[in-house]
Amino acid sequence: DPKHVPTFRECFTHTSGLSGHGDFGGAANPYFDNVVLNGIDANSAATHYEYSGMGFDLAAKAMEIIAGKSAMHLYQDELFAPLGIGDVPMTSASAGAKPTALQLAILGQLLANHGSYGRVRMFSAATFRALLPQNLSRYYRGVTDVEGIGMHWILPMQNGQAADPHQPHDLIFSPRTIGHGSLSACIFIVDLDKDVVITQIRRGAGPRYGEWSTKFFQTIAREEE
Repeated sequence: DPKHVPTFRECFTHTSGLSGHGDFGGAANPYFDNVVLNGIDANSAATHYEYSGMGFDLAAKAMEIIAGKSAMHLYQDELFAPLGIGDVPMTSASAGAKPTALQLAILGQLLANHGSYGRVRMFSAATFRALLPQNLSRYYRGVTDVEGIGMHWILPMQNGQAADPHQPHDLIFSPRTIGHGSLSACIFIVDLDKDVVITQIRRGAGPRYGEWSTKFFQTIAREEE
């Protein structure tokens, strides 16, 4: 029944109806897709936005079936190795990666270049544009959240508060700045207009992270002026 079963896009835009992060072992569980199937009748896809890694784990299981190799090998063989990133420890397909700041920056430059890095073209500029955050009401009636595929708009403000993209004078970077957050407060930001990639790796945020991260961003922005 389509209203219960999520599509790939729904898995990637957190509208799959699934919740949690790494529950039931995630993609590392060889029976993960069967676990989800057992409760699929209670699922409601494409009705609301709920940030969750479960959709990514489910998509990873589908990719394993298609490719005939594990999600971890897919990451290594199809992403990390072609980009020359090297080994990245990962605990699941949706979370738990432990890259270095440089490894993360290479992924950021891939996005800044709209799909290419060095001599490697991973995806087309048209595909990159399709990945960018957009209002999900375009696909799902009543869902007005803005989300991309694997990325969000990251818009830190001068005063450290949540940003209003319609007030660009209050933004530290350009309104076309993408990236992704992290439970450990690692930084992954790509300003597409200024061609700036910012990465920082940490185990967790300190008590003054909010204050000092704003100053950190402001310092970088001043250097780019």
